[in-house]
Amino acid sequence: SCGYGNSVEMGAYAPFYVEIENHGEDFEGTIQMIIPGRNNQNVMYEKDISLQKGATKTIELVGMIEKPTRQVNIRVANSKGKVIWSSLENCATLADLRNVNVGILSDDFSALGYMDHKPFSSNSEMTTQIFELTKDSFPSDWRALDMLDVIVISDYSTDMLSAEQLNALALWVNDGGLLMVGTGSTANKTLANLNNNLFNVTTQGLKTYNTK
Repeated sequence: SCGYGNSVEMGAYAPFYVEIENHGEDFEGTIQMIIPGRNNQNVMYEKDISLQKGATKTIELVGMIEKPTRQVNIRVANSKGKVIWSSLENCATLADLRNVNVGILSDDFSALGYMDHKPFSSNSEMTTQIFELTKDSFPSDWRALDMLDVIVISDYSTDMLSAEQLNALALWVNDGGLLMVGTGSTANKTLANLNNNLFNVTTQGLKTYNTK
């Protein structure tokens, strides 16, 4: 899978996840991703992998697509650098940068669906586009959050996030990313792993209102 919503914003780093299953002997080598670059210069990203016989592993790569493309080339090379498997995988490229991309981490993603495709009063051509984030899809490399303008964490057990994922979130915020955190009746589970890592927040009480 690639990016968010199976799409990548052109000119921004994004996560690419490749699931590999080893049907042979224990394996040592690299996984490579080749992306068409400018002036016909391809760009290759790679990561070392180690996979035991019969094992399955999901590999996270981080890369940038700089020109419109429909596919990226995923390859596996052995320890001697010989490519033993190669496949072209579909990956849509978003060239329209009028969307404000909002990643949502929530146990009830549908409840926040009202945030999608909302125009801005100051610029009616700009609209929000929301993407669902999960424990498995939240990257451990902060650059992979590059195409997101806002991250919303609400009604979510943040102790599900690893130290690497929390560090990626903190680095993204420090680089200028906007983080919005919902509290209310689910404050404890939402703040569980954010406090002492990103900030220190306490809630002073809870009032319930009947609303229309």
